[in-house]
Amino acid sequence: MPNLILTSSCNNKCAYCFTNGAFLEDLTLKNLKEISPFISSFQNKKLNILGGEPSLNPEFITILQYLLSEEYELLIFTNGDISPSILVQLQGLMCGGLEFVVNRTDNLLTANTIRFYKALGHRIKIGLTIFKSGQYVQHALREIEEYRLRKAIRIGIALPSYVLSSNTFLSREAYPQISNEIFPFLVECIGKGIRPEFDCGFPYCFFTDEQKDFFRDNAVDFASNCGLIPDILPNQTVVPCFPLARFTTGIDRKSSWAITKDEMDVSIAGVRGKSLYEACSACEYMESLQCSKGCAAFHVHPASS
Repeated sequence: MPNLILTSSCNNKCAYCFTNGAFLEDLTLKNLKEISPFISSFQNKKLNILGGEPSLNPEFITILQYLLSEEYELLIFTNGDISPSILVQLQGLMCGGLEFVVNRTDNLLTANTIRFYKALGHRIKIGLTIFKSGQYVQHALREIEEYRLRKAIRIGIALPSYVLSSNTFLSREAYPQISNEIFPFLVECIGKGIRPEFDCGFPYCFFTDEQKDFFRDNAVDFASNCGLIPDILPNQTVVPCFPLARFTTGIDRKSSWAITKDEMDVSIAGVRGKSLYEACSACEYMESLQCSKGCAAFHVHPASS
């Protein structure tokens, strides 16, 4: 499922952001139609819509209309601070192919976000990016219950960005402490019937065996995943992800994912598959192929290599 990046503009300043101001272009409908054969070369009809804040793209609604008319299922990642005029237009678009993830970093809710929750809460799940020790996350449970949002919560860990060398991210050494900090929260989520969904970047050893057993006993999937999920940028280039954004490939209407993927696999072969820790070489999870060795971001980022 590829990520289609609409803009790097945003009305938030999240410390962990990969993209904030990283490129100036907004995706246009004209450019989208130019690369639509490339997008249609993927094996499914699902797209993640990202930014920046995607609703700030001047053609946001027009782009959604086009993609929905092409029968794509869209998962829109937003900070939820969506203007009333855009919200009205979104409500007019609502169909089974439109869902949202609201990325939340603190317990402050704008009037726009509350309005968005009340209007479309049944289509919204909360996303949390863990970017520091002691981070307050309990507000997510209150928002899910109060506004009747979907009973799922997307959990990610902040990773270094190749585009923005100053973004805040968790060091590899912090992982054991962070996992112990967030595990009680995840237990509480599960107890309330709220399903955790883990984003990419987690090494298999991020949680202890006992913690992973708890997930399995409660039918919660946890896997080590550093897969190739391409970001399609407004300037008609593709990167493996923003942490690996130095590896860019141009696309046009003649491009296909099968060929582009092969090109990417070759270009990133030197950093993918490397281990995060020395101990990885003797790890049972590595031998059994349960672990994808963590995130390759740490092997290309100047501050972490």
